[in-house]
Amino acid sequence: MSHKFRTRRGVLCLRLTKKLPDGSLAVADNYTMRMMRHGRRVYFPLPSDRKEAGRVADEIDAFLDVRSNTFDMAIKKFTPDRWEKVNPSAKIATVGAVLEAHEKARTALGIEDRTARGYRDSLLLLFKQGLAARRDGREPADEAVRAMGLHELNGRLVADFKVARVNLAGEDKAAQESKKRSANGVLRGVRALFSEAAREHYNHLTLPTGLDEVLAHMKFRKVGKIKKRLPAVAVLRRVFGEAHELRATDRNAYLAFLLAAHAGFRKGEIGHAQRGWIEKESTPPRLWVKTTPEFKIKDGDERFVEVQPWVIEELEALSESPANLIGGGKHERREMTFKRLNLWLKSKGLAGEKGEKAVHALRFLFGSYLTNRFNLYTAQRFLGHDSPETTNTHYADIMLDASLFALWEVRPTWAGAATVKNTQSA
Repeated sequence: MSHKFRTRRGVLCLRLTKKLPDGSLAVADNYTMRMMRHGRRVYFPLPSDRKEAGRVADEIDAFLDVRSNTFDMAIKKFTPDRWEKVNPSAKIATVGAVLEAHEKARTALGIEDRTARGYRDSLLLLFKQGLAARRDGREPADEAVRAMGLHELNGRLVADFKVARVNLAGEDKAAQESKKRSANGVLRGVRALFSEAAREHYNHLTLPTGLDEVLAHMKFRKVGKIKKRLPAVAVLRRVFGEAHELRATDRNAYLAFLLAAHAGFRKGEIGHAQRGWIEKESTPPRLWVKTTPEFKIKDGDERFVEVQPWVIEELEALSESPANLIGGGKHERREMTFKRLNLWLKSKGLAGEKGEKAVHALRFLFGSYLTNRFNLYTAQRFLGHDSPETTNTHYADIMLDASLFALWEVRPTWAGAATVKNTQSA
């Protein structure tokens, strides 16, 4: 039996031998790859199976054919244990090390604790469900996942996670699409954990060289649209027509209502909204969403929304804070205001979709108005979606009766008697 062979790319693979004191020859179980590059002889350990050894050897050879890839990069990618032994200070990061570093950097990153925990939980869930697919459904404990090297986050793990996630839906096609969307949500959380800003706080860790390639191709590429429906017309007219109740009894909740229903702001954007975000000189006036020391914009880019003049007038007249549009301390601005607003909206018959709060339904209504009054690209720009596909998925099939445009375009009686023409740009 031959202990060496060449792969289809011509790479020499052999089982190393050693002469024992008694004169016999000991043959290694595993194959080893031997090659010469730039005057340097290099060895890489390979699997014991000949076919698998040849596949891995060709993969390493192809990797090193790329001029920018070095031997050290190949060692990190294909034999991380060896790299750690040679370079103890450059130990490949564990899952737990990344989670710990992200938790410590949360404030510096400017993200809410709940959001940061969601990102970290996404990584744990990816590992647990992906590994469970290989273990007859048995998920590893959190402690076991935290101890794993991050190089385990590879294409196979992502594929196993996707399969496990969709299999939970059985044969129900609609449920399968829902599981794909939820899987993409988990994978977005994982990608956020390794954003450019987050990695600045991982400088003491060595991340796997192939991580970016894995992150770039994680999501399901084709997912069915979310079928959303508008509330009944009577509910819409009640919510918009009776907002004066909030104006009279709960200014913060009313201001949050304006920012969500007439500017499409998200909860975090409302809680951090500042007077300096108002731009009255434009025609029509604009409300900006900007990064602050305490707030990082979702998807990263600052944006503006064109709003009706009366909305700006209301915000300026009723806001009692010199800096923020919503008054009070952090807990009031970021939590309690929304609890009261959600309760009021539900009392009027407006409830959020599964997993959402009713206040997010106001943003959805504003997006529906933009899409029907103008177009998907205007809606994408004003809502701050990262791509037109996101807007298309949520709003393309929504039909809003033109008679309801007045809910956004006509100044309500409690805000003054004047009626203004719509000035929003197409």
